[in-house]
Amino acid sequence: MTASFLEGLEEAISKGTPDSRERALWHATDLLMVGRFTDEEVWVFGEVIGRLAAEIELAARAKLAAKLSRIDHAPGQLINNLAADASIEVAGPVLRYSERVDVRTLVNSARTRDQQPSWRSRSGAGCRSRSRMSLWCAETGRSYDLSPAMRARNFQRQASLA
Repeated sequence: MTASFLEGLEEAISKGTPDSRERALWHATDLLMVGRFTDEEVWVFGEVIGRLAAEIELAARAKLAAKLSRIDHAPGQLINNLAADASIEVAGPVLRYSERVDVRTLVNSARTRDQQPSWRSRSGAGCRSRSRMSLWCAETGRSYDLSPAMRARNFQRQASLA
């Protein structure tokens, strides 16, 4: 990643219009999705995208969450911030699909969100995405319905870690 790229994003954040900040957000997000970056570079992307995301409207944050929820190398802190968003449109996809949400965020979400009627009625048919989600399902009382494809993927992941 070049210094000029980061300087351009910093300028878009500090001096840009709402429209230029949103364009910078989608540009940085698209680059993150297709590129191969070091952990430090992913962290920088997370900081930049996080700052840009803090200033965009709900629909754009929901779109961002949906995009990042399926990326294995999404910045962890950004994913946790999206998972903690008050809106189910933003937090829902991240809580369901992201491999990067930490357990503390899952448990906190389960404890606080289950009390909100809008979350109970709109949060989906059950937890399907991964084994760590079983903790969240247990906390919320939802079923733990893991598809055969996801079970196979989790088995392969656990085998590779052993």
